[in-house]
Amino acid sequence: MSRQTIEGKYEIIKELGAGGMGQVFLGKDLRLDRLVAVKFLNPGIAQNAKARQRFLAEAKNLAKLNNDNLATIYDYGEEDDRPYMVMEFINGTSVEEILKPRPMPTDVAVLIFLKVLDGIEHAHSKGIVHRDIKPSNILITHAGHPKVIDFGIAFDPDSERKTVAGDILCTPTYASPEQAAGKTEEIDHLSDVYSLGTVFFEMLMGKPPLERGSNNATLIAHATEDAPSLSDRFDPALVATVNKSLARDKAKRFQTTGEFKAALISAVPPASLKPDSVTVYFEKSPRPTVCETDADNPAETAPKPKTAVKPRPPAKARRVSWMIYASAGVLTVALAIGVWVLKAVRERLEPIPPPTLVFQAPLPPKGWDVVSSPKPVSQPPVPSSKVTITSQPPAMTPAARAALEKHKSDIEVELKKDLARLASLRAVGENPDEQSRLDRLCADMRDQLVSIDKKLSGH
Repeated sequence: MSRQTIEGKYEIIKELGAGGMGQVFLGKDLRLDRLVAVKFLNPGIAQNAKARQRFLAEAKNLAKLNNDNLATIYDYGEEDDRPYMVMEFINGTSVEEILKPRPMPTDVAVLIFLKVLDGIEHAHSKGIVHRDIKPSNILITHAGHPKVIDFGIAFDPDSERKTVAGDILCTPTYASPEQAAGKTEEIDHLSDVYSLGTVFFEMLMGKPPLERGSNNATLIAHATEDAPSLSDRFDPALVATVNKSLARDKAKRFQTTGEFKAALISAVPPASLKPDSVTVYFEKSPRPTVCETDADNPAETAPKPKTAVKPRPPAKARRVSWMIYASAGVLTVALAIGVWVLKAVRERLEPIPPPTLVFQAPLPPKGWDVVSSPKPVSQPPVPSSKVTITSQPPAMTPAARAALEKHKSDIEVELKKDLARLASLRAVGENPDEQSRLDRLCADMRDQLVSIDKKLSGH
């Protein structure tokens, strides 16, 4: 951000994340003395009329919602000609991060998911379809309470649709069959039901139901394949509930999130669950959060300076920090160049051919008559056994492996940025030439990552 404060009302503390449409910052409401989340439209599309219209639509959708399981919007405005919205700051961890080590216990997953269903049911009652329900859009607070966020591609079915046929706005891993097939005219609240089913499946199993390794393959799987069932260790009633939510045929799914919720309560009655199981689970599983505070709900309590908002260091300390970061940057570039040079040299080295040996028969003894001497009986040549020696690549040194892993990490960072840029361009349907260029660039980076993985695995 070019300024530390927004209209004298909100102080920007740090960036929390970025996506195809916007950047989210941790901020402080200077008037009410509370932490907030400030979402700005990305600079690259801030002047695009369609993007601004969609961003405003997201704010209006959030303003219609009033549910404890959904993020709340506080304000909307513009700063430096960039639209922004101020929302409830949720000091917690996404379900995506929580699931990285292992799936959730069934009782914990059910209790959390019932509240998620309650929040989406409220949104549907206001005529709002989320369209991008996924683990990273569900945050869990310190107390174990879920909050659904990011209604950036949501729409009101009664209003003008924001996409055209074939324009896919979704996350492939959690896309409904109609989204995966690009049938935007068929997307409605039942699409959310399917996405909710994929998320619940992953919460229980630790992996999504139809992940195929690439976006295109995953979309095709959702559009053409039936989702697998939960494993046999789960109660049959729970298995049947998840299966129904993941029906490819919309008519065979739960017709409302309320139906989904009722079926889940019937399969796993809350009375059979321990009320404190969620709290106990998260107490035993420490999780990183976007901003550590002593308050359970920093959105409602003033942050403490030592934990949430730290004073800026003196100028000398900042200069020293800058020098450290600059040195680290130079070393990183040097490592990357070294890896590139090593790769280029190894690829260009050709195997050295074996030396050609020329044998010359010795001269006959003195007085030997070569013409009148008996001719030796010619024998068929005895085939010589060929021995092929395959050279083994030298073992990778720890330093070379570290450099290669760093190079891989750098490529992954660039790939993420380019994918976000590509998503933002697709979201507004503009600059097809740039979209094609980014598509090719991303494909090339994916190929590089595959090559690096092979080298790291010794192939």
